[in-house]
Amino acid sequence: MEEPIQLPKIVKDKTLSSKNLRDREDKASMETLGNPEVRDCLRDRLVAGMRQQVESLIQQEVPALAATLQESYNLQPHEELLRLWLTNELKEALGGSCQKAAVTAFGAGASKANIARSVGIRQQNFGTHFPNFDGAAND
Repeated sequence: MEEPIQLPKIVKDKTLSSKNLRDREDKASMETLGNPEVRDCLRDRLVAGMRQQVESLIQQEVPALAATLQESYNLQPHEELLRLWLTNELKEALGGSCQKAAVTAFGAGASKANIARSVGIRQQNFGTHFPNFDGAAND
């Protein structure tokens, strides 16, 4: 089993407010996760396993979706098209989950700069990446 990846240590400056310290720790963490070697290692270890699970679930659900379309509408689409449709629906749902996670992180005190770092974008592209952020953050 691989050793866990070590994040850089932050020297705690007692003159910093807890908010500033939290921002520094978040920044260091997000910059570490943005390192291509770290990101690739974590993607290989975590995301690949999750992707396999999701693909397995899609594989299980496609026949049920095909049966529903057959029974309800007398349609018989190609199962690969159903797999594509379902995969795209999940992609859209996960995009909404990403937006929600950003709003939740902001509500918990994370800065927009660190939220941008966490998804690998520059801060000036924040509004483009999260177009509904300000409205959702105010709800």
